[in-house]
Amino acid sequence: MRRLLLASLFTLVAMPAYAAPDPTLIPYKSDSSGTLPARVKATGEVIRTLSWSDSKGDNIAVFSSTLASKTKGEITLSTKSIFVDVFTGKDGKFKKVRNVKEVVAKCDTDTTNDFFDTSVGVTDLDKNGVGELTFAYRSACRSDMSPADMKVLVLEGPKKYILRGQTSLPGDKPADNNFKPDFKGAPDAFLTHASKVWMRFRME
Repeated sequence: MRRLLLASLFTLVAMPAYAAPDPTLIPYKSDSSGTLPARVKATGEVIRTLSWSDSKGDNIAVFSSTLASKTKGEITLSTKSIFVDVFTGKDGKFKKVRNVKEVVAKCDTDTTNDFFDTSVGVTDLDKNGVGELTFAYRSACRSDMSPADMKVLVLEGPKKYILRGQTSLPGDKPADNNFKPDFKGAPDAFLTHASKVWMRFRME
C-alpha cells in the first residue's frame, strides 16, 4: 500500500500542468539571414524579418538600420537610423502598408538607437483575424548615465499605436505608467498589451 501511494504521488508531482495555448498569439517565423522575397525591400541593412499569415494574407516585417559617420576636425558625428517596413500580400505579391523610422542624428557622444529584440511579437488581441505587430526600442545621444527615449509600437496593417516616454535608470522607482499613450480608436487590449511590454523593458 505504501509503495503504491508513493508511486501515485511521484506521478502526480512529475506530470506538468496543462496550459491551453493562448488564442491571441499568432505563430511567426523569424529570420536574420537578410534574404527577402521579391518586391520586399529593406530601407537599411537588414537586422531580421518576421513573417506570419492572417486573414489579410501573408505578412512580412523587415527590421533594418543604417549608420553614418562624419568627422569635423577632432569631432566625429554619428547618425543612426532604424526602420520597420511592413508588407502584406498574396501569392508572393507584396505591397508595403507601413513604414516606421527613428533617427538619432549628428551625435558626437554615445549613439543609442536599437530595438529590444525580445519585445517583438505578433498577436490578434481583438480577434478580428488581422495580426498586430508589437516592438519596442530606445534612442539617445548621451555622454552620461541619463535616460533614453523609449517607444512601444503596435501596428495593425497601416494603423499605428504608440507609447512614448523614457527609460528608467538603476535605483529609480518610476510610476507604473510613465509614458504617454497614443492609442486613440484602438481596442483596450492593445494598450494593455503595450503597457506590459513597456514594463518589461523600461529599466536600463
